Amino acid sequence: MKKTVYSRGGFTIAELLIVLMIIGILVGVSVPVFTAQLEKTREATDIANERDCKAIAVSSFLNDGTNGTFFYDAASGCLMTTSEDIIVYGKGTMAGSIAEDHTKSIIRCIITPSGSISITWTVDGINGNADLGSYTPSLYLLDVFNKLKLTSYPVYSNIAGDANTQAVKAQLAESFGDTNINSWLIDRESGYQIVWITDIDVSTVQAGSYVRVMRYNTKKKTYTAAYVKVTTTTVNGVTYNVLPRAISTGYKEIAGQNDTTKQSYSSTLAVFNSASSSI
Repeated sequence: MKKTVYSRGGFTIAELLIVLMIIGILVGVSVPVFTAQLEKTREATDIANERDCKAIAVSSFLNDGTNGTFFYDAASGCLMTTSEDIIVYGKGTMAGSIAEDHTKSIIRCIITPSGSISITWTVDGINGNADLGSYTPSLYLLDVFNKLKLTSYPVYSNIAGDANTQAVKAQLAESFGDTNINSWLIDRESGYQIVWITDIDVSTVQAGSYVRVMRYNTKKKTYTAAYVKVTTTTVNGVTYNVLPRAISTGYKEIAGQNDTTKQSYSSTLAVFNSASSSI
């Protein structure tokens, strides 16, 4: 009788381990190379966006004398008057490979009346010496709240020693540096935050005076420019000037707004800037 010989198929465990080890080595070598190449591509995109932004700014100034602060949207190739509608952000992420990490940044373009143009990368349009006209509060206020765990409300800007106040001050300083927001108030209404900001230092005005403010509703994402009466509060035996907690306390909405304009930061800002700083 003829004996049938069967051949064994497949890998032994040792062979399988050797194959896996080789694959692991190849992956370990290729991933850094791929990552570095991806970063170079992202950086090239950022550099191209900077160049395009400057070209558009130069063209706009030469054509019609355009000047002011703008934000470059790489998706549309346009300079926007506010940063709230920017879709395409920076792409570079490798620390030290370019001027800074652009992952969460956009391009801010300043065109002076004389035609001088400066291009900087900023976080949500916020960069040193910004004022109420240079950024959109909704872009950072909710981020501030997400990073903080406030234990009580309201939180006023100028009450010394309060842990919540100090926490908010530190976070706001980290978020937008040297701005023209001199006084603020964060309060809660039905579980969501209401934010008041103003370019007036309320500690230097007389209680009962009206100062202009911008009110941001984090639930409805609407803005309102108004005058409010500065009130006082006493904490630990010390009396401070503060912004009011409710619109029922000395609140006068500035004319020129409606339900549509309140959806737009830039429209509300125009009303804010056109009004006197106090009445």
